[in-house]
Amino acid sequence: MTASTVIQGSVLAFDIVDYSKRFPKAQKRAQQLCARVLAEATRDRQISILAEHWLDAGDGGYLILQGDIRGALYVAENFARLLAQENADLAEPARVDVRYAMDIGMVERWTDDRGTRTAGDVINDCARLLSGMDRTHKGQAVTSGRYRDALVNQAGVDAALFTRLKDIIDKHGGVHAVWNVRRLPGFGIEPLGTETL
Repeated sequence: MTASTVIQGSVLAFDIVDYSKRFPKAQKRAQQLCARVLAEATRDRQISILAEHWLDAGDGGYLILQGDIRGALYVAENFARLLAQENADLAEPARVDVRYAMDIGMVERWTDDRGTRTAGDVINDCARLLSGMDRTHKGQAVTSGRYRDALVNQAGVDAALFTRLKDIIDKHGGVHAVWNVRRLPGFGIEPLGTETL
């Protein structure tokens, strides 16, 4: 096993809506479409991808990005725009809708006999944000409080693009601040009044 490195990265987690309701061939097509769109979405910017992982169930995954702290937001916007273009040419049952969660924090990376491995609270917190979202909200994008603060205070992103939602409480009783992101048509939703603070 090689020595591990710890870096700060922005994390983009994504989940394919209603993935498990698809037949296996349709699941494969959804994964292939997302992989193709993701490859294109990460090509436009000078962003270094530290790691890319599909979840074992196939219904989503996450990217860990180095460099510009806006990386996860840029990739999510590009991904949503390109996915909308692909979906426009598909019949309704074949369309792929995705939910997004973004965070920033420290990630440990190492290599063992199973390949490159990663771990960090930021990855777990992104998964908790996805788990706490309403699964019917196709295209919704949320950030953690710390990522929203970094985008606004360090990167100059307009604070008006974020709406504070009710905190998510995970299975361990941990409380997570969550912000809705509204950026592009097809990316993000307008949250209902009952969901906001």
